[in-house]
Amino acid sequence: MSQEEQRPISQAEFKALLEDGAASDLFAWLRGRGRRIEDIHWPDRGRRGRKGKGDDGKTVDLTFLEDGRPVGVDIVELHESADHARQNAEMTRIVGEIERDLRPQLRELNPGHGIAISWVLSWLPPNDVLQRGVETVKRTILEAAPALRDGDRVDLEPRPDFVREMHAICWSSATPRFGFVGRHAEQTGRVGEAAASMVESLLSSSKPAQLQAFPDARVLAIDRVVMPFADEMEAALGAQTARIPSNWTAIYYVVPWRPAGSITVVWSRPPRAPS
Repeated sequence: MSQEEQRPISQAEFKALLEDGAASDLFAWLRGRGRRIEDIHWPDRGRRGRKGKGDDGKTVDLTFLEDGRPVGVDIVELHESADHARQNAEMTRIVGEIERDLRPQLRELNPGHGIAISWVLSWLPPNDVLQRGVETVKRTILEAAPALRDGDRVDLEPRPDFVREMHAICWSSATPRFGFVGRHAEQTGRVGEAAASMVESLLSSSKPAQLQAFPDARVLAIDRVVMPFADEMEAALGAQTARIPSNWTAIYYVVPWRPAGSITVVWSRPPRAPS
């Protein structure tokens, strides 16, 4: 395996891998039940960065024909709470900003090497404190970069209080890359409460609007914390059935990269008859 193949992947690449894996699990599950799946498309990937904009309104993540019937699917990552989801979105934005700012500088400071920053984050502070912390992260990375060599995994200091852990990983590369990999520190062990919060976040999101045009609309929900379990999600959705849009026909719950039994239908109803 080449050095390039061994490099850590970015958050955007990791998100795409999650989506591809979940879709693959879904199609295998449907085909295993005798469904004919064809004409698969990823509309949002063709408009990356423009989601929800333009004359044709919001896009969905995935479309296909099931036994000739059009299906629209939106893919959502399930976090422990709505706060986790919001903070994950904010950190994704900040990571993009840091990567754009530092990537050209790191190529000059350490040519011939790729660098990944692995970190664990706690709750984000108010904006002014957050921005100062982001500047600290940038300075720390730039100061450490020139000395990094192939195979290094180095603790990075100083770091802001909201960064629990931060390491630099370095590898040789003819096409140097820079990116972040990380996770949010776990905040709750209350499984039922987490399930209810995940359902509330889903139903209060933009997903209903994005799926509005499809008589057969579905949600593919990816578990990012291996909690709660499918039974808890099914119970939480059952308690909110009256709020689920009338065109939704299924919510699938996916645990990524599980060898077997990775997908469960945690809510469903028959599709509406064509008008």
